[in-house]
Amino acid sequence: MLLGVQFWLRAENLPVPPPLFTRGCSAEQQVLRDKRLQLRSVLARLRRELAIEDLVAYHLQDVLLLEFFWRLVRTIPTDRLCVELVKVSTSQHFVEQLFQLFSLNLHDTLRVGQMASALCMSESAFTHACSQPLGMPPAQAFLRCKLDQSTRLLEETDLSIKEIAAQLGFANPYHFTQCFKRHFGIPPSAKRRPLATAGDGSVAM
Repeated sequence: MLLGVQFWLRAENLPVPPPLFTRGCSAEQQVLRDKRLQLRSVLARLRRELAIEDLVAYHLQDVLLLEFFWRLVRTIPTDRLCVELVKVSTSQHFVEQLFQLFSLNLHDTLRVGQMASALCMSESAFTHACSQPLGMPPAQAFLRCKLDQSTRLLEETDLSIKEIAAQLGFANPYHFTQCFKRHFGIPPSAKRRPLATAGDGSVAM
């Protein structure tokens, strides 16, 4: 089976996607050997999924292609990898960890020191790592995450503004409303979706 795979790298913080290999890397140095047969194993699983036509197959194909790419990267000696690619990869991993931390603590008030400790980093290193990809300090990023979650709760639930403020760890509804207006330019009540009503004026369930 002959399989051709082309990857197009994307990086939100870079005008041009980074190449896979560093500059000056010769064609011979870009030839890789799958000594542990890990890539061949992924390709065998991908081949099986390509023969299946159901709702799940396409998703599994995407996952397997992603696994194939990163296992391919693993076979490349570090000194041959493009520095920007390494930076982007490390940054993306950090952001994923950061937002997972935010999601698990939306109901709480996290101090920067607590965030840094949770990710096993010094406070200064954590603040720099957060500001680089997100363009804002950790506390502001955490607040924005809470406010984004509040819009979902306002649109998809019938929780009161007081209940939403309490659920997201705000000191009181007034503080929540002020933060919301400062960020979105409108009060939380303006994000409410009116309940659907039937023709006789009753609420449609």
